[in-house]
Amino acid sequence: MAKHKKQKSKLKDYYAVLGVQQSASQRDIQLAFRNLSKACHPDVNPSPEAKERFQELGEAYMTLKAPEKRKKFDARVISDFCNKYLDRFEEEEKPKKKVRTELFRILGKM
Repeated sequence: MAKHKKQKSKLKDYYAVLGVQQSASQRDIQLAFRNLSKACHPDVNPSPEAKERFQELGEAYMTLKAPEKRKKFDARVISDFCNKYLDRFEEEEKPKKKVRTELFRILGKM
């Protein structure tokens, strides 16, 4: 029986969507969302991409405005980075679980 790898969905960079740094304050995130959403609101912007962009901004803002959701999002970004890094090793050369855990710990402090 063939094993099927689970397809990972590409994680959107919500900070890039809003045009802010990962270290942005809640106030910076709120201001970025307000400014961008005004320009992209479908009632104001007749462009066909406006509705999609407006929804993307809303999704990013809803995730980053709540501290718990933001922490989970940041953890997923770090986890994805670590997994991409560790996937470069050949199966028999992969670091032991302790190294993986240490890498997550170090990157979590950044």
